[in-house]
Amino acid sequence: MKELIKNIVAGKTSCMEKAVIVNSYGRSGSTFLTKSIIQSSIIPKNKFLTQLSEKSIRASAWNLKTTKFKKGRIYKTHDYPVLRNYSDTVMIYTFSDPIDTIISLLHIYKSKGDDWMKKHFNHLKVIEYKNFNEILNEDILSLERHLTSWLEDTTIPKLFIRYESMWENQETISDFIGIKLKFEEFNNRNKRALYSSYIPQIERTYANLIKKVNGLDDIFEI
Repeated sequence: MKELIKNIVAGKTSCMEKAVIVNSYGRSGSTFLTKSIIQSSIIPKNKFLTQLSEKSIRASAWNLKTTKFKKGRIYKTHDYPVLRNYSDTVMIYTFSDPIDTIISLLHIYKSKGDDWMKKHFNHLKVIEYKNFNEILNEDILSLERHLTSWLEDTTIPKLFIRYESMWENQETISDFIGIKLKFEEFNNRNKRALYSSYIPQIERTYANLIKKVNGLDDIFEI
């Protein structure tokens, strides 16, 4: 019943004519983009209705196979491709420099610990939660596999966007989802100076992923 009500409210208070999925391999701007799309799609200006609309438009789709997508809503996920019918639904996949992604994970682990990280592993469909510090020595989150799976997928229209290039490509993203986006100012999340001693090991462990990401255009459609 709760989801039914949210679908109804979103259908009446969101200006989007389709459902939008925001996906990523994590820590690469998907939360920022999701928030920006929600705030840009809300029709009501009244404070109460705006808050109600925001809560109704926002959704999660940690299991793409079972989620019922409704127009006007934004679904955040880290799931892998599944064979299904995506009617009136598009996806935006955000990615960033793998070095920054790993550093971001190290940084958030300091404050939120194992409980948060176990959920993140689960969202990325990683069944076994290993010692998190092994992330420096092994791609324990299967980040390369996640990106590759969506680059090869043909089940849904997708726009790939590099986090750092979102601001200069707002118009292209807006055209893709059918609404005019309004972004907050660029947030430089670079924490490399704090974790500089880890970077050589990250570069060795994630060499293939770094090469693959560096070879991608900043924004492109599949």
